[in-house]
Amino acid sequence: MKNSLWHCSRFRSTRCLWLFRELELLYPGELPELNLISLDETTLRTEKPESLLKVNRQGKVPTFQSDDGLVLFESAAICNYFCRRFDTEEKLLRRDANSMARHDMIAHYACGTADNVLATSSPIQRVLDDPRPGYQENVLAANEKAWHQLVAPTLEDFVKSRPPFFSASDVIFGFTIAACARKFPERLAAFPVLQSFHDKEIATRPAYQAAMEE
Repeated sequence: MKNSLWHCSRFRSTRCLWLFRELELLYPGELPELNLISLDETTLRTEKPESLLKVNRQGKVPTFQSDDGLVLFESAAICNYFCRRFDTEEKLLRRDANSMARHDMIAHYACGTADNVLATSSPIQRVLDDPRPGYQENVLAANEKAWHQLVAPTLEDFVKSRPPFFSASDVIFGFTIAACARKFPERLAAFPVLQSFHDKEIATRPAYQAAMEE
């Protein structure tokens, strides 16, 4: 059995793929092959492949199955697994209590709150009549208000409190910032700290660029 990632280009599975590509660059030749199971974004919301539903009844990406059968289906959990298994020298994720606590907070907030104010889909998509509720006008308005008043200022705090090296936390919340740059560039432009972080620290990274093309 290979380590397998069910993936849809530029969906949240890209966060996991980006982190894995960062690890490959940091540990050349040491990581096992990652088997990408690429899905069609035009049909994924309405047609769930059986291979995906067999391991994750939510029918969402990312979903990961390890070479020993472990199944994970939240992007932060998968990223954290990659770090704990493959980041043996703690180059991306330090294991002391304070570093881990800060990383866990960022992972929960970015994936559980911040991602959702940019999303068009829903975690319970399979039981909704509208598979893309994020395009409803009232939802768009509420999410934009939340971005400006709550989410973006919090992400700015994350940027300002970064350690002096690129970390797994940067991948976690950096993907949220990159998603905003793609979907709602005017929202990102209203926050110069986030715009600068995106332009200088995210968009220029080879691992990010590679993941975005897969």
